[in-house]
Amino acid sequence: EGRLDHAIVSYFRANEISKDVISYEGLVEAYLSCSKYKEAVCTAKEAISFAPRDPRAMTLVGLALMSAPGSRERGRDKAKRTLKKAFSIDPTCKKALFALVDLHIEEEEYDICIESIKRAIDESAGVGS
Repeated sequence: EGRLDHAIVSYFRANEISKDVISYEGLVEAYLSCSKYKEAVCTAKEAISFAPRDPRAMTLVGLALMSAPGSRERGRDKAKRTLKKAFSIDPTCKKALFALVDLHIEEEEYDICIESIKRAIDESAGVGS
């Protein structure tokens, strides 16, 4: 717990010095690791305000929403929409893909998982060509 608190302080200070999506990622992940879901969601939303078209910022919101235990069903729906949007902007965004697949696995939507992964592989192959 002490190391996570130290990480939170460090990422928070880094963000005060110079805001970027990487420091937001570290901060949100540290909050989630400490089960500080409200802080994670607020920080992820701040990341979206900072970088509204960045799929990594959108992914942070999706991750925070899907992890928060509160309004589980509504949060999961919002998380799915946000992760799909991030993935549509950048089909090579693996974090968004894997989070989306995790949500579909929990709902036993295996065909959607397979379809999403195949689409990501196809997109990646197209990017390298």
